[in-house]
Amino acid sequence: MRILTIHNRYQLAGGEEVAVSHEADMLTHYGHEVIRYERSNDELNTLTGLQKAAMPLTMTWATQAVQQVKALIAQHRPDIAHIHNTHFMISPAVIRACVAANVPVVQTLHNFRLLCAAATFYRDGHVCEDCLSAHSPLPGVMHGCFRASRSQTLALTAGTATHRLLGTWASVRTFITPTAFVRDKFVQGGYDPQQITVKPHFLANDPGYDPTPRGRYLLFVGRLSPEKGAHVLLEAWKHLPDIPLKIIGEGPLMADAQAILAAYPDLPIELCGRVPREVVYDALRGAYALVVPSSCYETFGLSIIEAFAIGTPVIAAGHGAPAELVEDGITGKHFTPNDALSLAEQVRWLWERPAQIQPMGAAGRAAYAARYTMARNY
Repeated sequence: MRILTIHNRYQLAGGEEVAVSHEADMLTHYGHEVIRYERSNDELNTLTGLQKAAMPLTMTWATQAVQQVKALIAQHRPDIAHIHNTHFMISPAVIRACVAANVPVVQTLHNFRLLCAAATFYRDGHVCEDCLSAHSPLPGVMHGCFRASRSQTLALTAGTATHRLLGTWASVRTFITPTAFVRDKFVQGGYDPQQITVKPHFLANDPGYDPTPRGRYLLFVGRLSPEKGAHVLLEAWKHLPDIPLKIIGEGPLMADAQAILAAYPDLPIELCGRVPREVVYDALRGAYALVVPSSCYETFGLSIIEAFAIGTPVIAAGHGAPAELVEDGITGKHFTPNDALSLAEQVRWLWERPAQIQPMGAAGRAAYAARYTMARNY
C-alpha cells in the first residue's frame, strides 16, 4: 500500500513528533511505501513581514501546501492519505486536495485544537472546557487562549470554523484518537462516534523488562511547565522530605525548582536537566515509581508506557489519558489533579509498601505487551 503521511512539525518537538515518526517507520518496516510530506513551523522565522501578515489566511488555506500535496498525489498515486498535524504551514485545505483527487483520508487527532484554541483545554492554571460547553470558540477568543492574543485566537478559530462550514472534516473517512478519553471529548464536541476509532501510540523499540528490585527514588520525566504539573510536583515534595526525587527535563519552571531547592536545601531533589533517551531508560529501571502530575488533559503518555515496558509503576493525575492508561491499584496509583497533598499522600502510600512494586510493575509490563508494542499497533 502507498500511504501519504502529512505532518506539520512544531518548533519545539514533543511526543507528537515521536509518534508520527514511529508510525511511518512501522509502516515501512511492514513493507508499505510511505510518502512523507512534512513542513515545520520553524519556517515562520524566515517569512517576510508581508508573509507574516498573511498568516491568518495561510492557517486557513495554505496555497503552497495544497499545490505541493497535489503534485505528490499526481506523482505517487497514494492509496490513502494520513493527516497528522496541519497547523500552521499546511492548513486543513490539504484534506480537500486529497479528497478531490479521490484519495481517502484518515486523520489522527493528536490534540484538541479542533475544539480548543489552546489545543489543551487548559487556561490560567486550570482545566477549561468553556468552548466545549458553549459549542463555540467565542470564550477562547475572549480569553486570548492562543498565544495570549485575542486577534491570533480569532484568526485561528475563524479558520477552523470556515472548514467546519465547508464540510472539510466531514470528508475524513476515519479519525484516530490515541485514547478513549480523547475520543469522548470529540464526541462531546459534536463529532460522530462512528467516525472515530481508538489506536494508542506505541514504542518502536522495547526497552526491556526489568523485574529486579527498584531503587529508592521517585522519577519525573518531562517538561517543567504548569500544564505538566511541575508546580504541583514541587509543592508536594515539601511534604516528602525523606523521599528522593529525580527530575529529568527542562522548561519555564526550572527557575522555580532551583528557587525551591535554595529555600529548602534539605529536600532530596536532583535536577538532571535534559538527557539522552537511554539515560531516561536507565533512570526508569532504577526508579521506585514514575510520577506524572499533569495539570492539563494529556492525550496520551509515552513516558507511561515506557515505564510499563520496563516494569516501573506510575503515580498519575486522575484525569485525562493518564487516568485511562494507569489502572489505579493495579499498574500504579491515581491522585487528585492539581492537589499537591493528594500527590504526596499517594507517593507516601506506595513508598511505605515496597511489596506492591513488583506486582504493579509486572501488571504494567503485561499492559505494554498487550497494547503498546509495534506489532500490536500494526
